[in-house]
Amino acid sequence: MLDQLLYYLHHNQIMQIIIPFGIALIESVPLLGSAIPGLLTIPPIGWMIATQQLPWHITTLCLIIGALLGDTLAYLIGSKYQAAILSFSRRLSLQHWLHTSEQFIHKYGLTSMILGRFIGPIRSIFPLLAGMFQMRSITFFITALVSILIWMTLHLLPGFLLAWYQIPTTVVVNGYQLLLSTFITFALLLMYHHAKDICYKLKQASIMITTKSFYIEKGIIIIALIGLLLNLYLQLNTPYLLRINQWINEYLTINQTHWIYTICLFIGTLLKPERLLCLGIILSIAREPKHIRSHIRPIILIITCFVIGFFVKSLVSFPRPSTAENWLGSYNAFPSGHTFMLMLLTYGYLKQRISIANTTGALVGVSRLLLGAHWFSDILGGIILGNIFITLDEMTISHNKPGDNNNSSSYIIGMAYFSLSLLAFIYRH
Repeated sequence: MLDQLLYYLHHNQIMQIIIPFGIALIESVPLLGSAIPGLLTIPPIGWMIATQQLPWHITTLCLIIGALLGDTLAYLIGSKYQAAILSFSRRLSLQHWLHTSEQFIHKYGLTSMILGRFIGPIRSIFPLLAGMFQMRSITFFITALVSILIWMTLHLLPGFLLAWYQIPTTVVVNGYQLLLSTFITFALLLMYHHAKDICYKLKQASIMITTKSFYIEKGIIIIALIGLLLNLYLQLNTPYLLRINQWINEYLTINQTHWIYTICLFIGTLLKPERLLCLGIILSIAREPKHIRSHIRPIILIITCFVIGFFVKSLVSFPRPSTAENWLGSYNAFPSGHTFMLMLLTYGYLKQRISIANTTGALVGVSRLLLGAHWFSDILGGIILGNIFITLDEMTISHNKPGDNNNSSSYIIGMAYFSLSLLAFIYRH
């Protein structure tokens, strides 16, 4: 993917201007610039300049103009909307950022405007504070320009060093892709973990948001999970993930025994996604046989999740391990259908606890790995997709609290399904 992007940039002069300008501008936007580390975005530009894939004079000029424009806009906003910014920071509980920055400016004076650009989470709000504190425009412009030149030089330097030491292009591209993927994964996991806090901040920041906090929180979780799934999909053909998949597949398939293979084969037969779909529909109806209309929503959800899951599988069409090609076909491995369907049913019809659903998904995933039917990335994708379906289940269907409902019919149907499947498996084998 990055190879194609490099080729596109090399042959598109307009994008050679837009991308450096846009990156520098975003890096200077208050709050947003603090969330995106410059050491992740600027060094690749330095490497492309050093390897003559980007013209140095146009690129550096775009970086300077973009950063200076962002700083100037922040300065003007700070000077004109001081009261609104203070009110906004109170609603978001960000007064400590402003207080820390103010102390830093009072301590170091004009030097703080240069040093502030290199101080992690508060670096992008210094131009805003300069406007709020009514710093003279000519003084701000000079200090901002000096800080931008120093910032640009130091951030371009790692890329120049990679080119200076003649690191192969494939190593640089793959290494950067791994670094970028790791950062995105970490950011999305934080977003998932702090969804409730983000929801609270959004509600505090805007009085126009009238949606219930529950739905905003679940929406944030779904966005984070979809981002994780897309990020994993984009890494499927990268060398490091292919190597991890191959190593796990070889280790598990070589060290398995006949009994382990037989048990995993039975689990795979028992938990076929098509059978789990039918089982889910039966369980939905069995909860309250007299109220058929109450089953429409859960049945529609199960069928929708099944269709979406297998649409994703056919769309990605990622090849299976060679050991499974004869009996499962060559493609449609990512994500694991056994994993996401079992997670959805486990959550909806047992205890409605995500931890139990994730555990069952991981266990059936291990059985698929031991069977040689999937790669490790397929199981990981199945778990992520399963969590997306569980969150949709929480948003669309009103469940009782864990332990409040009588699931005796679910257990009876489940045991009957298990027993019949076991008898059929023994008869066939």
